[in-house]
Amino acid sequence: MSIDLQSYEDFCTRLAKIDFFGRDSGLLPTVRRTAELATKIDMGTAFVPPLYKQSYAASLGTAFPDLLRQLGGTPTAQAVAELEPFCAPIYQHAKGVTRTKVTPELQRFLAVISNLYRSFLNSNKRLAVGMPVLATEIPPLAFFQSNGDQGPYTITSESMERVLGTPVCVVSLPGSYRQHPIIWASLTHEVCGHDVAHADRDLIPELVAGVRSMFNATSFPADAALTGDRLSALVWSYWIDEAVADVYGLLNMGPTFPFNLGAFFSALTNRGFRDQGVRPPPLTSLRTTSGPDRAGKMDEHPTDILRLHLAIGVIESLTSLSSPVRQTYVNDVEAVAQLAANGAGVVELNGLVEVSHDDWRPVNARIPLADAQATAKRVGAFIATAQLSALGGKSIQDIETWDDTDEETATKISRQILNGQSIVAQGDDAQLLAGSTIAVLAQPNLYDATTGLLNAALDDSYERDPIWAGLMFDRMLAPSFFAAMTAAKPVRKQRGRDKPQA
Repeated sequence: MSIDLQSYEDFCTRLAKIDFFGRDSGLLPTVRRTAELATKIDMGTAFVPPLYKQSYAASLGTAFPDLLRQLGGTPTAQAVAELEPFCAPIYQHAKGVTRTKVTPELQRFLAVISNLYRSFLNSNKRLAVGMPVLATEIPPLAFFQSNGDQGPYTITSESMERVLGTPVCVVSLPGSYRQHPIIWASLTHEVCGHDVAHADRDLIPELVAGVRSMFNATSFPADAALTGDRLSALVWSYWIDEAVADVYGLLNMGPTFPFNLGAFFSALTNRGFRDQGVRPPPLTSLRTTSGPDRAGKMDEHPTDILRLHLAIGVIESLTSLSSPVRQTYVNDVEAVAQLAANGAGVVELNGLVEVSHDDWRPVNARIPLADAQATAKRVGAFIATAQLSALGGKSIQDIETWDDTDEETATKISRQILNGQSIVAQGDDAQLLAGSTIAVLAQPNLYDATTGLLNAALDDSYERDPIWAGLMFDRMLAPSFFAAMTAAKPVRKQRGRDKPQA
């Protein structure tokens, strides 16, 4: 793939039309009392596989009375909204519980999640490469948010165990995203990243230590200046959870991931400015600053502009993708990064950064952009190639990586889209997302057509999913056999010919 920057900008323009922060109260059930949610949950439970009845719905039912007690005195509408992240993954499956119908989109959403999650955590795959098998490989549940202010997010297994006593994660997208599966590439960050990384409980702590060792800074004395490698060690170990999520996403979806993610963030930022009545930066811009939240803590995500070079570090380290293809993608990402920097020459960092659970250090730094980008590449390469004890001495790529076969499949899918042909059953869900991204980057005017073709392919993926698929028959005769019989003309009986002639 060789990217055309005008087409990339046109893609950003199309995405900026999405109401990223939209609200839809129709995604919440109408109840007079919060306790009535229990009935809505029971209705939804009938529509989820037994696996989730046992592993999630039962735990939710046990914890539900305590959740109500904790919300005692809270107005009903507010309580229903606060319980949405735990209850909606079940009740959104039931017909008539919410005024807004989301069944087709939710099923596609779940198909993607299931496919992405199993690609990293399948026990047979892990055993084959000598990695430890996890206690659970149940894919996350999902729902569409009634309030889009929080954007895509995941509730990790640790959080779910604390609240509900279940290891099943929950992934969520704003309801306004449900008709735009092309931007579901962000799911590869949430599902392949946060949920998968946290399933290996020792992985993140080991990577924190590894990043700090890579920069030869394992301690941060209060009287030591936070500059150079010491600053890089502290900041990137602080950003590690989000950085790992990007790396996992790229390994699953391939080198188109940073283009999709970059366009998504550019459009999201542009729309956010415009919704607030503020003049936005140029549409293709990415943030070059990371600031504090209300508590003074620095944003835990890597500065947006650096995520592109984090991706470059991964692309250059892809062990099973041919060198010319890798280099073409690297050149394209660098071109987008230059465009997205919008002339900025430095990255600005400000806020408290975690050294350890009870030790936070203030950071106030201006780093030359080129230096910050070079550091991001080092971190991306390290995460993608490090041999980790948490993975039995293997690297992340020993479980899942993007290879030449994946690239050929995604390219084939993009060609079929550009020719208006069906892409049903032409690849796994990550390859479908990658191929769709390649197609709309080539011809952004085909966004709506691509969405339709992708929806049809994800419908098929759901119908064939080993967890979500309904009752399936092992047929002796193919359906086409009966279709052919139905289409055949009946033999007409001729009068006077029913007896043999003498």
